[in-house]
Amino acid sequence: MLIETEIKIPVSSLVEVRSSLLNAHAAPEGHVRLVDTYYILPAVEGGEHVVRIRGASTEKEAAELTIKVPFASEVEAVCRHEVSVGLRDPRAMHEILVLLGARVAARVEKIREMYIVSGVPVYLDDVAGLGRFIEIGAPVLPDMVPEMGQRIATILRLLDLQDRPVSEKSYYELAIEGEGKPQANH
Repeated sequence: MLIETEIKIPVSSLVEVRSSLLNAHAAPEGHVRLVDTYYILPAVEGGEHVVRIRGASTEKEAAELTIKVPFASEVEAVCRHEVSVGLRDPRAMHEILVLLGARVAARVEKIREMYIVSGVPVYLDDVAGLGRFIEIGAPVLPDMVPEMGQRIATILRLLDLQDRPVSEKSYYELAIEGEGKPQANH
């Protein structure tokens, strides 16, 4: 079981954050266009669940099906139990979900720039209709959540972002609630 442990911060411009990353000797890992389609599954024990099919524009980032559910933690980060499986045929998976009674709830498109800082992924996301964000963190084993929380806090200080407001909502939640930020410079 992996626990996604991350911080998401809305920013008006990715230029300053990109500059801070490069000054901190972050390793650029490239960029990718991601298209996430979110499905609401029919009510099952415990209520509705949301799953995501992610399509990507590179071979390195294969299509996948993911479910995330809340995970209680003491760290100052958003933590979710995350399970993903690679998909060879996302269209067939879409058909399976629809036949099971799922409905498409939202679609989120983003351009993601990827960096590594002290072994931790840092993403600069330009999300259509929602704005620009920096995400720091990764899925880890449950006993590694506190350490990841500390590593995230260290990176926030390194990039001078520790006092910025953090979004505890996923892009799905932001999309369905219409809480996007005004678009600004890249």
